[in-house]
Amino acid sequence: MDNIAVLIKKMLVRELNSSEKIHLSEQQPMKELLSRQWEEKTDKHILDKVDSNVIWKNITTVCWEKNAPAITKPTNKTRLIRLGTATAAAVAILLVGLWLANVMTDSYMTVTAPLDSKMALVLPDSSTVWVNAGTTLRYKKDFREDRRVLLDGEAFFDVVKMPSSPFRVYFNGSCVEVKGTVFTIKSEQKKAEVILFSGKVAFTPPESETAVEMKPSDRIVYDAVNKNVMLARVDAVEYDWRTSEYRFVDKPLGELINFLNRTYKIDIVLKNADYEKSKFSGVIRKGEPLEDILDKVCFTFDLKNKKSDKYIILY
Repeated sequence: MDNIAVLIKKMLVRELNSSEKIHLSEQQPMKELLSRQWEEKTDKHILDKVDSNVIWKNITTVCWEKNAPAITKPTNKTRLIRLGTATAAAVAILLVGLWLANVMTDSYMTVTAPLDSKMALVLPDSSTVWVNAGTTLRYKKDFREDRRVLLDGEAFFDVVKMPSSPFRVYFNGSCVEVKGTVFTIKSEQKKAEVILFSGKVAFTPPESETAVEMKPSDRIVYDAVNKNVMLARVDAVEYDWRTSEYRFVDKPLGELINFLNRTYKIDIVLKNADYEKSKFSGVIRKGEPLEDILDKVCFTFDLKNKKSDKYIILY
């Protein structure tokens, strides 16, 4: 007991080494507490967004108030009882704190991409996920039995179809249920975006029981502030951030110019409207100088360009 008390004191000042943490974690109060926690579905507070601070407060209240002895003049025996009770309570609180902090590590696999690079991984069901820079992806260790993914950031999914087990992505309070398809999700604090490349998905916004069915080339933007769901048709190629280039096939010139205006923050004007529906097929590198792209466009359609103070005119 004295040894445990020493470990707790070191824990409170953050001086535990790795072996001491392991030793403390193996004490009986911790084992019993974790056993009860796992039996009560530990991931519930994550998916249902129960505040961990509330859980912490309830646990500390039970541990301290329930076990606190009456205020009397302490004897040697009561000092030992108090030490044992307080130590057990402190260990219990420590264990719950560790569990709340590390529940993802214990029951989930966690993947976080570096802030300056992307990552690609293959899930246990052979689905492929490309994780954008700074994004975190979590999934259960028994993923094949429960294909749920928790996303914080942006990821591109190529999901393997398994009729007996739907694939679900939880993000920003929303959920996307997948049958077997290719799509991308971008989750931010105030906005979420889903773009479907192929297959079929159903988007369910927060606090709603009605799902929005999406078709290929559909883009949904969910405004978390105003609770609005906006559905539009797009060229999904423009939103594939995995590669270093855009591969356009039969893209109308009018749409290509709109894409360039958005991407390069420029205002390109097509003088002859008859060219708007002309088809462009080719490759544009991400970050390619605008002048080089305009040369490709002008060569393809036998056009010229000139710059003014506000516009670039194609004629």
